Amino acid sequence: MLDAAAAVVQEYINAGPPYIGESNFKDKELVKSLGGRWNGESKKWAAGSKYALAQLIRSNKWLPSGFTYNAAMSMLQLLETSVQSVAGGGCGIKFDRRGEKDCKFDPYKDKEVAPCGKIRIYARFCGDCNVLLDSRLQFGLECDCDLGCAWKACHGCFVPLKLGEACPHCK
Repeated sequence: MLDAAAAVVQEYINAGPPYIGESNFKDKELVKSLGGRWNGESKKWAAGSKYALAQLIRSNKWLPSGFTYNAAMSMLQLLETSVQSVAGGGCGIKFDRRGEKDCKFDPYKDKEVAPCGKIRIYARFCGDCNVLLDSRLQFGLECDCDLGCAWKACHGCFVPLKLGEACPHCK
């Protein structure tokens, strides 16, 4: 029976986005900030990538449609243990970018071409404290500035942006 449940979870992941889910109306801003997008067809919030799916499940404010909390936790565990490279179509959950060895911009790890042909850029350095920000990581949009800079990811190309900053790639 456990194998059948795991197969259903794997099938859901393999079906690809959008991953339709359930959340309370009061949590809509959090769901949006974690990568959820409104799906007008289903009239529900959806994750557009495996990374967003993992972020939304981790929040405990959104569950994939048709799945129990326990099944969603199994899905999260599967997403986190089946890490692949972004170039290979993985979920983008990769490694802690705070390590000295990994604190450099790598065009192979930090860019990908979306199906629409647009280039997605996931990482950049904070100009004030020189910490590498990565929009794919759970705490990747935090830097070490004394100013406490607030960051967000561009909805079009995912490049990290300071709040109020316009994306130079999506003008």
